[in-house]
Amino acid sequence: IPSIALVCSGGGYRAMLGSLGAFSAFEEIGLFDTFSYISALSGSTWALGVLMATGMTIAQTKKYICDQITRSFYRLSKWEKNDISHAL
Repeated sequence: IPSIALVCSGGGYRAMLGSLGAFSAFEEIGLFDTFSYISALSGSTWALGVLMATGMTIAQTKKYICDQITRSFYRLSKWEKNDISHAL
């Protein structure tokens, strides 16, 4: 059985959202469970940390993070909130 690692980069909330999108895509095509290791830096750690620490599914993690960003991350316009909600 090969060892497969996923490495997620940093970059603040953009990296967090990008990592969540990648996690979702990998899960959708059946690859997420094949990773032996997942490494994250900075914003990607925010996504991975919530996912691993809470035991939520990827869909639940996406919803939780989206709710947190649009409610309390910082002042977002209604268009930015809408964009983030639809991206996830």
